[in-house]
Amino acid sequence: MEAKDSRMGSYAWRSILIGRDVIQRGARWRVGDGKKIKIWQDHWLPKKHPPQVFSYPVAEFESAKVDILIDSSRRQWNEEMIDGLFKAKEAELIKSIPLSREASEDILFWPHSSNGHYTCKIGYKFLKMEEELNGDSQMAINNEKELWKGVWSMCVPPKVKTLMRHACREAMPTKCALFRRTIAADHFCVRCHSAVEDSLHALWSCTKLDAVWSDTELWRVRGSAQFMMFKELLSWQASKATPVQQPRRPRNNWRPLPSELFKINFDGVVFPREKKSVIGFVIKDHRGLVIASCSKLVHQELCSADVEAMVAGCALSFALDVGVKRAGLECDSLTVIKWLMEEERLLVPLGLLIEDAKQSAQHFDKLLYSHVKRECNFVAHSLARYAIGILDFLVWIDDIPPQFYDVLQVDLIDLIE
Repeated sequence: MEAKDSRMGSYAWRSILIGRDVIQRGARWRVGDGKKIKIWQDHWLPKKHPPQVFSYPVAEFESAKVDILIDSSRRQWNEEMIDGLFKAKEAELIKSIPLSREASEDILFWPHSSNGHYTCKIGYKFLKMEEELNGDSQMAINNEKELWKGVWSMCVPPKVKTLMRHACREAMPTKCALFRRTIAADHFCVRCHSAVEDSLHALWSCTKLDAVWSDTELWRVRGSAQFMMFKELLSWQASKATPVQQPRRPRNNWRPLPSELFKINFDGVVFPREKKSVIGFVIKDHRGLVIASCSKLVHQELCSADVEAMVAGCALSFALDVGVKRAGLECDSLTVIKWLMEEERLLVPLGLLIEDAKQSAQHFDKLLYSHVKRECNFVAHSLARYAIGILDFLVWIDDIPPQFYDVLQVDLIDLIE
C-alpha cells in the first residue's frame, strides 16, 4: 500500500496503483485495540463520506492513535475524553462504534459490502457513488431515497416495481437505448414515428397509448402535466400511492427442542432518543420452564445488527455460567444467525461481536441455531425493553419479572395444546 508510481512502471503496474488509490479512498478501519489507527489522519468513523474526524486536533494529541480513547481494562470508550476532544456529533459517532470483549488487531475493511471484502464490482459502484455525491446535492440524494421508498411500498406486483426500476435507469430495450448501442438504425418510435422513444415515451407520452390511458378522470394529469424523464413521472405517482397492506398471518409460537437440549432466546433493542441499547435473553428447558433470564442496559447507541450480535455473545457466556452446554440459540435477526453459522470471516465491525459469540460457542458440547419471527421471541424482546428502566443489569434464576408472566403463559399454553 506504500508503493510509489514510477515513469518506468508498466501499464499493468500503473493500473494496480490506481486500484490501490480507490481502495485507500473507500476503505475504513475496524477498531480493535486502536493501536494502528491515527485519530485525525485515518478513515475510521461510521459514516459514509468522508469517514474521518474533522474536529480540530489538540496540539499534544495531533499524532495520537485511537487506543488512547479506549479504557482497556473495561473494553469501553472513555466517554469523558471523547466528549472533551471532539464535536458533539463526532463524539456520538465514536461512542456508537462497537468494541469486542477481548482486544484484537485493527484491520482495514471495505464498508460498501456486507462482509467487508473488496471486489472490483463493488469498487466500481463506489466510484459511481462518489461521482453522484460530487455531482448531486444532499437534498437530491434524499429525494431519491424517498422515491424508492415509495416505489417499494406500492400495492402492485413485484414485476411492476422491477419494470419501473428499469425504466428509471433507461435499461429497457427502447429504440433510444438500442440506437445508443448501435443495434437500431434510428431512435424514433416505431408506433408514432414522430418522437424519440425513451422509457417515458414508450410507457406514457406516446400518442398511440391514448387507449391505454383513456380514463381521463384517473389520468387527467397526462394532459395537464409535462414530465422530462420517467423518474419525474414516477415521483409524482409514488407520492399518491397507497402503502401495501400486509395480509394477517396465523400466529406462530415458541417451540421447544428435544428434552436433552435447552433453548436460549435473545433479543436487542435500540433507543435512539436515550442513546442507549438494551439486551435481554431467557433460557428454557423442553417443557418451557425458565432456567434463567437477564435484562441488561448498554450505555451505547449501537445499530440493530450490532446489538443483536452483542446479546448473542452475552447469552452464550451466561448460559455457560449457569451450566448449560447443550442448547439451541434462537432470535429474530436473520443476519446475526446467518453470520453465527457462517465460517467466512466477517471484516465489518459487526464481525468483532460475531467472533465474541463464536468463541463462547466453542465451549458448548452441542449448539444449534435457528431464526424465528418476533412473535416467537416475545419473552426475550420484553426482557430487553425492560432494561431501559434499570441501572445496569438484572438476573432472575428460574424466573422472569412478574409483569411478563402472561407472555410466558402463552408459550406454555401452546405446549399443552
